[in-house]
Amino acid sequence: MFKRETAIGKRRLWFLRGMYGFIAFGLMMTIWPDIIFRGDYNAHSDSVILSLLGALSLLIVLGIFYPIKMLPLLLFEFLWKLIWVVGFALPMAIVDGLDTYASITSLKKAPNTYSLFAGVIYLLIIALGIFGQITVRNDMVNFSDAALTSANIIEGEFIWRLGIAGDIFMQVLDVPLMIIPYFLLSPVNKLLAVLLFHLT
Repeated sequence: MFKRETAIGKRRLWFLRGMYGFIAFGLMMTIWPDIIFRGDYNAHSDSVILSLLGALSLLIVLGIFYPIKMLPLLLFEFLWKLIWVVGFALPMAIVDGLDTYASITSLKKAPNTYSLFAGVIYLLIIALGIFGQITVRNDMVNFSDAALTSANIIEGEFIWRLGIAGDIFMQVLDVPLMIIPYFLLSPVNKLLAVLLFHLT
């Protein structure tokens, strides 16, 4: 384990540790106050969710010390939120509008819903682009030495694959960025909204 983490590089390890720390801090600030200072002692469905996220926050803290071994936790944290937003919250916002729970849990009502969602997507694209260019390609690709580039990719194969996955995911994120302006502009002028959709 130690050798593999050393081969990945200190900068990439600290990048991963920063992600673990950011998520752990967010969960500690939002989940643990509800666990410790709860107003009731009923074992309802919300208590199960709080217990699950509380356990997740504790495990994510371990990721600060073992960033590679605990990497599946980062993927889990990202995927469940993505599934909830894309599979439940966004369709509800588009069709009927968010209910009370979804409004509190995710974003507020449209058009702020779409604007904020687009902003989050842009931030993700920027973060993935920076990661792919600075952390992956700048460190591994040497345009004057193909042999060195190949050796770097072999040595840091996992990070290289993460960079490729990030590039692919950026292309996927472009899809909602094509759709969101339509929902924002269609109440004003549906023809212009359709035109913009075709141009993007």
